Amino acid sequence: MLVSKRLFRLSALPGKLVENNYFILNLNEPNQIANTSWIKPGQVIREVTLTTAGSMACIDFAAENNIAYVLFDAGWYGAEEDVKSDATTVTVDPARSKGPLDLPKVIEYANSKGVGILVYVNKKALHQQLDEILPLYKKWGIKGVKYGFVNVGDQYATAWLHQAVRKAAKYGLMVDIHDEYRLTGYSRTYPNLLTQEGIRGDEESPSLDQAIYTLYNRMICGAGDYTNCYFAERVTEKMGGRAAQLAKLVAIYSPWQFVYWYDRPEKSPRRAGGAGSAESVIKTDAEPVSIILFRPYGTKLASWREKWENMLWSPAVRVPIGM
Repeated sequence: MLVSKRLFRLSALPGKLVENNYFILNLNEPNQIANTSWIKPGQVIREVTLTTAGSMACIDFAAENNIAYVLFDAGWYGAEEDVKSDATTVTVDPARSKGPLDLPKVIEYANSKGVGILVYVNKKALHQQLDEILPLYKKWGIKGVKYGFVNVGDQYATAWLHQAVRKAAKYGLMVDIHDEYRLTGYSRTYPNLLTQEGIRGDEESPSLDQAIYTLYNRMICGAGDYTNCYFAERVTEKMGGRAAQLAKLVAIYSPWQFVYWYDRPEKSPRRAGGAGSAESVIKTDAEPVSIILFRPYGTKLASWREKWENMLWSPAVRVPIGM
């Protein structure tokens, strides 16, 4: 008989639970990928115009600001919820963009700039076309796939997802799981699963209180794709400000960090608010962090090659702290 794992994690301080978030990873089998040199963390910016011109501007911005990847989100192969949409083609959803989008040309340009291309694929196409699209995307030169709105929760759904991660590894493709997937630590066994959502990220306009709750509960499970906003109006209207957004990039760990969510580069068509360069200083391959203060605020100190950065949040009050 097979039963699911049951575990208790105890600590005198809540921050220690976050520091030891590798515990779930350790319950899994060791790495099964012989050569992991192609698995690379980095920041990601989303291309929102679904046009060739917008893509080129996004790639230029990424190259100039140390952003490793550009993501093509829903709509690049058609309406994501339409079962007739074909993820083996570049057929822009007219409800999202008039195009045109020459994806092969964009990938070639990205390669020349040292920027990787990621694509989003909804579960409807994944279930119908997974075995077809993975070798095709490898041929196109795509670096990874964001599995979208996948089924989650039961044993079948989790087993299917883990199989889809293994299949992606076969073709040298990295994976991010969208939506409400519950972490199991499978990234230890197949580290091409870089990150996953299952988190109340900036798409939900979380308060600073919610960000602290996320740090002390969700992040004890492992990496979280937070879709971090910066220039979007909601940041100053609802979420506490841009200093907190920078702090989240240190505190909310993810090998792929999606930055400038809802923003677009200065030269992008139909620009509505531009992305800047402040977030490019945050490293996704930072050395281990320590939480040095706890309630009612969280402070993390991270070491990056002899450089120390201190980030402070306070959900209700601002308290000066000497270092």
